[in-house]
Amino acid sequence: MLKTNRGFTIIELLVVLSIITVLFSIVVPIFHSVSEKVELDYLAKQIRTDLYWAQNEAIATGAQMSIYFPTEANFYYLRRGINIIKVVDFDHRFWIALHSNYTTQTITFNNKGSVVGGDLYVKSKSGKNIRLVLQVTSGRIRVEPV
Repeated sequence: MLKTNRGFTIIELLVVLSIITVLFSIVVPIFHSVSEKVELDYLAKQIRTDLYWAQNEAIATGAQMSIYFPTEANFYYLRRGINIIKVVDFDHRFWIALHSNYTTQTITFNNKGSVVGGDLYVKSKSGKNIRLVLQVTSGRIRVEPV
């Protein structure tokens, strides 16, 4: 009687492993890019939420509220007057740049919730950007992919 061997040859295993390696090398960069985009969106939404909170807090308390974005730092903080209320850290792959009317890296809401209008960019080191536009008249914050 002839005995049949069951199993895989070393060649078949190497072919399967090479196919898995090729697929893995294609999927990992795509996953990294998607992950970075999701984190960038989350950071932009966090900043927008904090801006709205600062605006509402300024109206509710009648005190000036500001958000300070230090240059080349991975954090920002919210202040009521000179008191720091909240510090927000974020990933080192991102940074925040203020444009237009913000010369001191600070966005300030007066006691009526009004703000100087301008643009705030959330940028990633890979080149993805999100723009938050603060409108003077309405105090609304619009988020736009760039």
